[in-house]
Amino acid sequence: MASILLILSDPRTADRICRAVAADDATSLVVAGSVSTLAEGREFAKRRMPDVIVVDLQVADGPVAGWFEQFSGGGQSRPRFVVHARSLHDADLLDALRHGADGYSIASQAPERFVDAIESVLGGRSTMAPEIARRLQMHFAQHEAGGTSLIDDADRQLLQWVSTGYRLDDIAQGLQTTPMLLGVQVRGLYSKLGRDATPAEPKLRRQR
Repeated sequence: MASILLILSDPRTADRICRAVAADDATSLVVAGSVSTLAEGREFAKRRMPDVIVVDLQVADGPVAGWFEQFSGGGQSRPRFVVHARSLHDADLLDALRHGADGYSIASQAPERFVDAIESVLGGRSTMAPEIARRLQMHFAQHEAGGTSLIDDADRQLLQWVSTGYRLDDIAQGLQTTPMLLGVQVRGLYSKLGRDATPAEPKLRRQR
């Protein structure tokens, strides 16, 4: 069974995720612990390193971006990280993905989607919403304008499709591949964010 550590400021959110995991008979996930600060999370990991850590983008003792590697070492493998955001428009979400988060969940999503997000990162995959795809397009375009290309044509094509609302299932059918392989490609795109974090991430304004 894969163990989960929750580092969430709101106990109601933690309870919601616990209920979603417990209600899913098909999953092998188990919530091993729930704390509210990074310091408590580090202490928990010293005793038992979880397979996945679900953490708020902002917790009481600081932002999460930049501390992911603190949970690795000592001969233990690095856990997977799912950052929990209030919305897809959260300004810190892309920064967390750039610094090592493996995936994300959104407060407003259905409970079963929490389980999907966790299982995806455990399988080396990630999901991507159209809003996130557009933000990545802007980020990588800014690098290319400066003479640095971080992605290839296949990545650009995938971002274009996702940004216009196509689901990975639909794209996979058109490309005669599998959603799983596209999920791995999405995870690779998040990894490429960390190759050069010098330019500031362009922030999108919500359309009204």
